[in-house]
Amino acid sequence: MQLDSVGLNFIKQREGLRLNAYLDVAGVPTIGYGTTIYPNGQKVKLHDTCTLNEANMYFAHDIKAFELYVDSILINIPDTFGSLTLTTQNMFNSLVAICYNIGTFSFRNSTLLKRVNSAILRNDKKSISEAFLMWNKISVIRNGIKTLEVSPGLVNRRKKEIELYFS
Repeated sequence: MQLDSVGLNFIKQREGLRLNAYLDVAGVPTIGYGTTIYPNGQKVKLHDTCTLNEANMYFAHDIKAFELYVDSILINIPDTFGSLTLTTQNMFNSLVAICYNIGTFSFRNSTLLKRVNSAILRNDKKSISEAFLMWNKISVIRNGIKTLEVSPGLVNRRKKEIELYFS
């Protein structure tokens, strides 16, 4: 599967556009719509800049890898009649959106993926919502100690991903 215009716009809106490099919440230099590594393999550096066209090019390059990754690890589940239950377009859109935000390693090991790949839980709103909302924290360093704290921004983002998943 591939993202449709709804999925692409959803991610762009959640990421926001920055034409000047900045440090994301994890302290990683980021530019455009969340790009941390340019298509040529170079890492984004603070003080880098880009144009809108470059930001769109970087995003298109980045998102392809996430689409392919999510598509490769989703399981098509037989329903009670023996037909395969395919992931809907908006399920796919929301799963690529969270994967783009948390990364492939975290997504691969997530409770969310386990539940999405479960015939019993894939469409269970409570179970899927809980799994999305597990990804609501950011790392914060206070007095030299790194802790995880709930981020209202991530809570809102996850709620939007849940809405998209079930729409």
